[in-house]
Amino acid sequence: MSGADTNWGAAIICDAAGVVQRILASEWAFPDNTVGRLLTTLIHRNCLPQSLDFLAELRRSGLARQSRITVSLADKTRTLDFSGVSSGETMMIMMTPTDKGRLEALDDLLEIQNETVNESRMLLKENSRLIRERSMEVNLLEELSRLNNELTNAQRDLSKKNVELERLNKEKNQFLGIAAHDLRTPLNAIQLYSEFLLDEAQDTLSAEHLDFVATIQDSSRFMLELVNNLLETARIEAGVLGLNLTTVDLTELVRSNVSLNRVLAKKKDIRIELKRVDLPEILLDAPKIQQVMNNLLGNAMKFSPPGTSIRVELSGQGPQAVVTVQDEGPGISKDALGSLFEPFQKAETRPTGGETGTGLGLAIVRSIVKGHGGEVWVNSVVGEGSVFGFSLPLHVMDHLKA
Repeated sequence: MSGADTNWGAAIICDAAGVVQRILASEWAFPDNTVGRLLTTLIHRNCLPQSLDFLAELRRSGLARQSRITVSLADKTRTLDFSGVSSGETMMIMMTPTDKGRLEALDDLLEIQNETVNESRMLLKENSRLIRERSMEVNLLEELSRLNNELTNAQRDLSKKNVELERLNKEKNQFLGIAAHDLRTPLNAIQLYSEFLLDEAQDTLSAEHLDFVATIQDSSRFMLELVNNLLETARIEAGVLGLNLTTVDLTELVRSNVSLNRVLAKKKDIRIELKRVDLPEILLDAPKIQQVMNNLLGNAMKFSPPGTSIRVELSGQGPQAVVTVQDEGPGISKDALGSLFEPFQKAETRPTGGETGTGLGLAIVRSIVKGHGGEVWVNSVVGEGSVFGFSLPLHVMDHLKA
């Protein structure tokens, strides 16, 4: 490092959710429990919206910068400039008092890198000397060099293919978005008119014709669900999840959602039980979390036999709000659990009421929950049912109220 006479700031490593993984370098003392906590817990409440915008931009574009964010350190509160870069699931964030501090930080990090490079060069020299002394290893070195060249060429080709694949994937998402948007209007009309015929024309249509209309309604409902899920998936893959975060009473949201789904469950003679605790209000996108709840409860009802119960539980576990949905269905094998949240994954077992599915619901659930900084999981035993759960961070609103 450049020595104790500098005061450039700090550099930390975070994961994609904003949890501090390591303090890479720092001129100041951080609180003892900083590693393992979300970065936002260090931010003063007045600057929290700026820090959330900074992290969102960093995840989206891989590069972000934000000025004048107040941070609570171990010894005092400082107002700093934030800048960062991200790669994959890792973000490096620098906090500096001034632009000069940022340059000093970069110089110090480059100095660390140069020291590492010099050490590597010394090791290479020593290895070269040993190779010259051992003539039998020369052939091995040449073979390794050849393989390294082949690997370099393969990586170059792979990089070109990845660029092309990204372009094609973007075009695919654009096509899906346009197609789904254009199909929704006629499908809505088909569903509404078929519902009207079933409600208003039962006395004038024969049983066979009513069966035809019911089939049209079921098919249009499935197609509309598929189109909506494709549109949502295309948005997610394009990186435009578009969360509209507002202050929400999660306890009331879960209670209301369960009440609505009880109407559907009653048609299959399934009970939905709710156990909940009162939690503080948190920042979330209410319609998106409603979508998560509908997907999980819809799946539970789809695979639950008549006369069984579905148990929904809302609890607070440390800094997290946790929602679980437990059914008494057939369960899921261990082989299928690993890919359950991937797109277009279909269940091994058949729905108990002949329902259809698109294979996109759980993939959308995972994207929405992760977009909120939470996690999603499943535990299942064949023959005993499944438990799906997701968590949402509580600390954001707690910090705002502090």
